[in-house]
Amino acid sequence: MSDHDVTPVAQALAAIADAQCRAAMRALGNVEDRHDGVHQARKAIRRLRATLILCRKAFGDALLPVDRDLQRLASSLSSLRDAQAVIGTAEKLATDGHDEWLAVADALRRRRDTLLDDALAKDPGFKRRCHQLRAARQAISALPWSQLRAKTLRKAWEKTTSKVDELAEEHAARPTAASLHRWRRRVRRQRLQLETLRKLHKKVGPHAAAHLPHKGKTLHELTKLAEQLGFRQDLQVLRSALVQVADPARLPHLRGRIRDELKPGSRGG
Repeated sequence: MSDHDVTPVAQALAAIADAQCRAAMRALGNVEDRHDGVHQARKAIRRLRATLILCRKAFGDALLPVDRDLQRLASSLSSLRDAQAVIGTAEKLATDGHDEWLAVADALRRRRDTLLDDALAKDPGFKRRCHQLRAARQAISALPWSQLRAKTLRKAWEKTTSKVDELAEEHAARPTAASLHRWRRRVRRQRLQLETLRKLHKKVGPHAAAHLPHKGKTLHELTKLAEQLGFRQDLQVLRSALVQVADPARLPHLRGRIRDELKPGSRGG
């Protein structure tokens, strides 16, 4: 990225995006704990996409291929992430003395390891994916950062906030799995964007940050809501995975337990 005509805000945000991309690369290179590496890489890519979407108005069509490639990369890791997440979800259900969920978690752990082995056989060391991230990093550096202004970020944040409120109302009026999924994803994006904006405030100082967005829900509120909605999503993923690992005779009972968790007033409700 050339520094010519690039504002302090744009320079700082470009540095944040670059750090997020490098974080994803480091996570995929985690050979000591591949499962956590996949999880952290997915988080870093989601955070990077959320950051770049704040700049969409300034970047225009130049952002489309970069965002598309990052989305595809994240999607290629989604089955591995889900396979890891459902283990923790099953273990949470076991905390109430339901020991059969521990057996489910063990079966899910074996399934997770098999999926990871298959993925690494197709992409040894995740080298192909790391190469894609290096290419994305170069493409991000070449984006028209000189077009980015603080008011662009403010308008993007206002749009994000408005969309989250709209989806919350939509789900309240007609609660479906699809409406929950849309709401959850936008809440997650809003939380990640707020994290980025808070880092940006610290980097550029109070004068340069004067026109940056700062109002709305707190990070604590968004994190709590995102975790609640995320647990509901993980319960639904677990319900789908049960057919592959559980005793068929016990499926109705296990699914019933998940149904109870999804009811209003429960942990997932």
